[in-house]
Amino acid sequence: MGVNNAREDALIVHAVHSIPVEIKSPGEEIEISVKGVRQALENKIILLAREGVPHATTHATTTLVVGYNSPNDRSEVHELVGDIFATYRINIGVIDFTSLLRLALARVMAQAPLDLAAMFELRGVLDVQTA
Repeated sequence: MGVNNAREDALIVHAVHSIPVEIKSPGEEIEISVKGVRQALENKIILLAREGVPHATTHATTTLVVGYNSPNDRSEVHELVGDIFATYRINIGVIDFTSLLRLALARVMAQAPLDLAAMFELRGVLDVQTA
């Protein structure tokens, strides 16, 4: 059941740069699609409209879509992410499950927290080759 006052599926809470996260299950779509990007944009617009209540963000702070597989190289996702940035100056980051797992494992192995500053302005597909 959805919660009307929480549009995003998840939220990375930060004092200034909170990041809304749209999560696409493999049952919904195997590869991240334009639908997920559109929903990530909606999440960001709603969070910006709330003007910091209850979570602060900035216009430049990314909004994320996380899904099972990255979009293929010919997917319209890549063009849409670029068009949204060119038009609205909103960064949309795209992260697949394997990359997310590699990020988490790298942090666990290093026994260090994830550097969120690197995520604040992520635009396009995050490419994590090795953990």
